[in-house]
Amino acid sequence: MQRLTRALFSAMVLCTLTLPAHAQFSFSQFQGTWNAMPDFNALTPVRDGFTDQIDIGVSTASDNFGLLFARTIEVPVSGDYFFQTTSDDGSRVYIGQALVVDNDGIHAPRTVTSRIFLAAGIHFLRVEFFERGGGEVLDVKYRFDGGVYAPIPSDGRLVANTTSPAETGQWGRVIPWGEIAISAANLPDGRILTFSSTETDRFPANREFTHASVFDPATETFTPTDSNFHDMFCAGVSMVEDGRVIASGGNPDDSRTSAFSPGSLTWSPLTDMNDRRWYGTNITLPDNDIFSTFAKSAGNRSERFDVETGQWATTPNATMQTLLSEQNAINAVTPPPGNTATTMQWYAHLAVMPNGRVFHGGPGQTFHTMDPAGGAGNASLGRPIGDRARMFGNAVTYDVGKVLMIGGADRRKTEATSTSDVYIVDLNGPSPSVTPGAPMNFARALSNSVTLPNGEVLVIGGSTRGQLFSDAGSILETEIYNPASNQWRITAPMDVPRNYHSTALLLKDGRVLAAGGGACGNCATNHQDGQIFSPPYLFDANGNDAPRPTLSGLPAQIGAGQTFAVNTSGGATRFSMVRLSATTHHMNTDQRYVPVASQAIGGNRFNLTMNGNPNVLLPGYYWLYAINANGTPSIGQTIQVLRDAGSGPGPGPGPGPRPHPPPAN
Repeated sequence: MQRLTRALFSAMVLCTLTLPAHAQFSFSQFQGTWNAMPDFNALTPVRDGFTDQIDIGVSTASDNFGLLFARTIEVPVSGDYFFQTTSDDGSRVYIGQALVVDNDGIHAPRTVTSRIFLAAGIHFLRVEFFERGGGEVLDVKYRFDGGVYAPIPSDGRLVANTTSPAETGQWGRVIPWGEIAISAANLPDGRILTFSSTETDRFPANREFTHASVFDPATETFTPTDSNFHDMFCAGVSMVEDGRVIASGGNPDDSRTSAFSPGSLTWSPLTDMNDRRWYGTNITLPDNDIFSTFAKSAGNRSERFDVETGQWATTPNATMQTLLSEQNAINAVTPPPGNTATTMQWYAHLAVMPNGRVFHGGPGQTFHTMDPAGGAGNASLGRPIGDRARMFGNAVTYDVGKVLMIGGADRRKTEATSTSDVYIVDLNGPSPSVTPGAPMNFARALSNSVTLPNGEVLVIGGSTRGQLFSDAGSILETEIYNPASNQWRITAPMDVPRNYHSTALLLKDGRVLAAGGGACGNCATNHQDGQIFSPPYLFDANGNDAPRPTLSGLPAQIGAGQTFAVNTSGGATRFSMVRLSATTHHMNTDQRYVPVASQAIGGNRFNLTMNGNPNVLLPGYYWLYAINANGTPSIGQTIQVLRDAGSGPGPGPGPGPRPHPPPAN
């Protein structure tokens, strides 16, 4: 590696460079004790390799070491560029033979910035760092004149971008993952559970086993949490009141049910379902039961899981016959030339209504309301969006009794395979109403949508082709929907496509995780990694971290309609709750945004009153956020909503919440 670094440096001086085939930095690690930057060219490295970013995490030592990072960079336009290091201890940045940033010496974390004029074209970048002892920090960024600071991209292509992350947000580094995150779920402490199948990057049905891990966003570390008795690939997933993640069905056509405990980080078996199910949607009901719907091998049958008794019961009143008939009819059609969209693949779009029933809105043409708890038959809503299928679109409960239906693919259409269409479903009246919303900027199927603490909806990934196990037509740009204005705005692009078998979840600190995709073995569309997005609300106008309000003093458990006082700072003006959720195959029936009524009572204290309808404030764990006038949220505070003994159709709060234990161990 040392020879490679010198060769690149010589090539920079003697000839015109081209970017190397690998989109990474070369690095070398040195061992030694120095008070100032050594001459690395005169030393022999103890270790070298490649890395996606300039990060001291590549070092195997914590003290008395040095690092040298190098690669060519491509400057898009001539102009002034600023480079900046924050380091403890010393750091330097060279471009060509010019020392641009000199942050040398032994010191606590210190930031040094310098400007250099760079002509458009290829240049050689070299970053040096040494650590003597104590803490160690290295952060290297650049910006174009008039732009905002960003990490140097792994592919070396600088961006002459003057757009602030306060407008577009910002993606972090690509994080290698233990398995492809085909399914994912929030845990109450802020960590994320992800799991794949019998293999980390494919799904052969050869044993009852699932690769799983728990990711800590604060440290970017993983804890293995495999299951050795259930292949949960393509299982239905949902979260219940005590914070457990329930997965039922799976690979291939399985009837097993498993629960993951956030306390012990272990899986345990539950009672088998009545039917084998694969590709089925599950949804948690107001009474904490789970409704399991349309699925492969289950025909037109649905069923319901009683979490307290641990038993499954059939729900013949909630028949899936119309869903089955429409899916079969669509799949029997030969797609027109050029249409590469997937066949219909079960996975119904569902949401709990304020009256306690379940709204069904696709992916087939006929919509329904269903009553798995009350026992009434399905009520057809006809075909409110016409003869349009929306396979692997999204359905998001973005407000009280409001659902956003986003994108999807229809294999029968001669126009663009995926759609940018959006529909707003209002569930608050006597019957659901469906009206067109503003279309997205991009047609998408296989995307993931996430409710944000400020009430907006972030859409991530997907493709224009709706094709399984393919990144063709990938949309890297994200976009955010503002319900108040009914408008979309484009936000920062990802580095990695996120299509079939990808996931996305809100994090406790207001950022968003996008992960996974592929699971086709030795194929180019496998994405065994993740990336974290910082939405625009986390930045000020200069691209720096925005000041955030704080929130404290809330109770651990609450019920619908209850009022309690909280402490705030940082100019909190409003409050919201977002339910922790589980997601797979672009379905997330758990997440919901609930605004919180508040009254200032002096001294930065507020009385907060929970929504009084237990069909809106579903049981489970939520993150409660304080939001300031700029729309910046606090870090979420975990709070458990206990179900009401009187839950059922109607808006009344009932006689009060039943006592239940904190998270299951």
